[in-house]
Amino acid sequence: MSAQGSRFGDAWDRYVESFGTKKASFSERAGRLIEVPGDEWGEPDGWQRRVAVLFRQRLNAGAPILALEIGPGSGKYTRLFLEAFPESRIIACDVSARFLEILKTGNAEAIQSKRLLPELLEPLQDCLERAAAKHDAVGNVDCIFSIDSMVHVGLQYLVAYWQSALHILKPNGLLVMGVADATTPEGYQKLMRDVPSYFSKQGAGAFGQFEWMSAELAVKVLEKMGFVVELVPEASTRDCYFVATKGRTSKAGRQSEGVLP
Repeated sequence: MSAQGSRFGDAWDRYVESFGTKKASFSERAGRLIEVPGDEWGEPDGWQRRVAVLFRQRLNAGAPILALEIGPGSGKYTRLFLEAFPESRIIACDVSARFLEILKTGNAEAIQSKRLLPELLEPLQDCLERAAAKHDAVGNVDCIFSIDSMVHVGLQYLVAYWQSALHILKPNGLLVMGVADATTPEGYQKLMRDVPSYFSKQGAGAFGQFEWMSAELAVKVLEKMGFVVELVPEASTRDCYFVATKGRTSKAGRQSEGVLP
């Protein structure tokens, strides 16, 4: 279990620990070999498409980029980001100690070269800032991103991450994230499909449930916090993906070297 006793972390630790019993069924369902937990979600071509539409059009591939990832899991998007941006470094933050073990095992070379910096998140509101501070990164991060993870996180937890992003990001830095949108056709279908199983649990042990919101809600809250928000529907037909920019119009800030003008 996670050293800090995070309920989120403990739940994901148990998921990783039970993965061996599910590996065969995941592989059969996907029609490809699923070797590590997390690869059962989505398809490789979709992972590549998201990296293209969310990052390649907005970040300078030739610039030194410092990123912070929330919820890397086993690290599929971590690796794709490092490949797409050869001069980048990622502080990879996860609530699950077991997922971080897999991330470290599969990315030993990137860790040795200091391009990948894994951090276990504490169950504290400023956990992202604490993780960034260990690498002297507060106020120096070009991009914070989380893909496929925040669909399980409620709005008030998300806001804590968004508040931290305002401190961690450089002026004009990017917050790139996907959240669960109940108003898309696919989101609505999943919402309806999951009602019987989650209602019967009466809030107990409902691990993996989606924390539903809408693109409109996410945009309005982010804008009130001071972000400039762009929706990226090409990233998913079910979830709401956005790129939120910190302080694009701020006179006090300077443009991040890693972000395209």
